[in-house]
Amino acid sequence: MTETHPEGPAPAPPAAAQPGPGERARTVAVVLIAVAITFAGLYFGRAVFVPVALSVAFTALLRPVVRWMERVKIPTWLGSTVVVLVALALLAGAVVAIAGPVQKWAGNAPQQLKEAQQKLGKFGQLLDPITRAIGGTSSPGSGDASAAKGGGGSAASPTASGGRTAARPGGGSNASAAQGGARSNEPAGSTPSGGAAGARSGGESGGSGMSGMAGKALVVTTGLLTTLLEVLLLVWFLLASGDLFLRKLVHVLPLFSEKKRALEVVHETESVVSHYMLVSLLMYVVQGAIVGLVAWAVGLPSPVLWGALTVVLEFIPYLGGVLMMVLLTLAGLATQHSVGMMLVTPGAYLAVSTIQNNLASPFLYGNRLKLNPVAVLIGVMIWYAMWGIAGAFLAVPIVATIKVMADRIPGLMAIGEFLGE
Repeated sequence: MTETHPEGPAPAPPAAAQPGPGERARTVAVVLIAVAITFAGLYFGRAVFVPVALSVAFTALLRPVVRWMERVKIPTWLGSTVVVLVALALLAGAVVAIAGPVQKWAGNAPQQLKEAQQKLGKFGQLLDPITRAIGGTSSPGSGDASAAKGGGGSAASPTASGGRTAARPGGGSNASAAQGGARSNEPAGSTPSGGAAGARSGGESGGSGMSGMAGKALVVTTGLLTTLLEVLLLVWFLLASGDLFLRKLVHVLPLFSEKKRALEVVHETESVVSHYMLVSLLMYVVQGAIVGLVAWAVGLPSPVLWGALTVVLEFIPYLGGVLMMVLLTLAGLATQHSVGMMLVTPGAYLAVSTIQNNLASPFLYGNRLKLNPVAVLIGVMIWYAMWGIAGAFLAVPIVATIKVMADRIPGLMAIGEFLGE
């Protein structure tokens, strides 16, 4: 039996109000402004956010070890301390191992670049800016031209001076002549006063240049050590706190569905990032060992350095590989005499990278890291512009984290679809 309304048929429920064009435009504008403010804050606050992001990434890498220690009845704070100290010892050992090769390479780099420039012929002119930046040297022939110019000026000035003073009346001409005679009695190999002044000024400028480089190196070293100390302290505190922040996050969320989603996002993000960093580290160590052995076999100087550079630069997708190819090619040009030997080490690096990217990575990463290569490249460019080398290193973990969050949040699923393969 159909229910009827006393005054007619029952009214239909009101339809959901659809946002108009003006409201949609305001929503898009608010989102764009929020994104711009967020990126501006991350950029200008990079002194704070970079150590925090690095510590979170390394915490995700080391958390499984601490949890294994917890399962064998080792207190969390003690396990965290042991893990951080072991990581610090490994890092110090790696720095000590490559300190000598780095110093040797830095001393030989200007000469090697000059040799590579000579072998490249006319294309070697492209290396002039690099040679001057590393060695502080000028282009060939400039020093001779400057010396000739300075010598010509100092030789001409006494003649001109003598010509002018000879025309002067009185004792001034005698004094000038005496001064000229004293100059003529100097030994032929002696340095004129102008040359001595030039040598002093050159030495002073060289000293100031060296002191400037030393000051820059000191500033960079101090900044790196400060960041390293901050990251180590943050990693220790995050590991020692266990799941404290996760429990607090679950506690402040009001709905059960939001609590469940937060747990899923945190656990999946931690799993993806830790798996990515651990697998990547193992793969890049093997790749660096192969490159170092090939460099040693062909007689490339500092093979340990090339292996370490391979491990570090491989963590920067695309850009690190390109830079490594350029450096290995220049080193081959500078130290090898045949074209085949010049290309052995770059060719070996390219072959190993191809195998790693197309065979090893898909197998070892599995289904945990399915990212769009274009999205990864864009992420590397954006985070490099924001945070420099640290941003390029963190680009893949950040993109992976955004994808995990986007896949779990209904309003962001379009972003997750774009970031995935």
